[in-house]
Amino acid sequence: MKLTLVRALTVGGAALSLLVAHASAAIVFSNGSPSPSLTPIGNTLVNFDELPTNSVLSPTQYAAVGIASIVNLQTPPLGVYQGTQSQPNYVGTGPNVGWAADIMITFSSLQSQIGIGVADDTTTFKVWGDNNTLLGTHVNAGLNFYQIISSNAADIRAIQITSAFVAIDDIQFTGGRVPDSGLSVILLGMGLAGLAVIRRKLN
Repeated sequence: MKLTLVRALTVGGAALSLLVAHASAAIVFSNGSPSPSLTPIGNTLVNFDELPTNSVLSPTQYAAVGIASIVNLQTPPLGVYQGTQSQPNYVGTGPNVGWAADIMITFSSLQSQIGIGVADDTTTFKVWGDNNTLLGTHVNAGLNFYQIISSNAADIRAIQITSAFVAIDDIQFTGGRVPDSGLSVILLGMGLAGLAVIRRKLN
């Protein structure tokens, strides 16, 4: 019986390792269409257009809709300015620093797909998961483009956007998963399968 239990646990452990390996992220970068013909369309859109132009953006302005914070990792803080994509507004650091920015957008839940409008220079994207895990990087040299970032594992926690000249607009996201719940379902299924094997052996 002990040997049977050990064998069942070994098989279950191998299955879990395989499932976890398949759950690792594959980040895909693609181009959508910027406003006014905005595509693709996500579940939530943040376009900054309801905010006063020429105001400072509060880092937690959109916490209620799922963006935990939007900050410039350098100085100055982000502001709301007259925009060139979905008017009237977009967000950046402003003309006093030549619009240079290192913007971090952190989401309240893990995401599977994010879209963001970007003006106007070569821009580097870093995609972060939980525990400061770097999931992917990408450089887009387009002007006034709409960047789509997708993950097959729905594990995107934050997007970092760095450029010598950048403003952002039309953030869209689809929502994602809570990792622990999925893992719990896997473990429950493995446990039931293991008990079934032991029961058959005992009979």
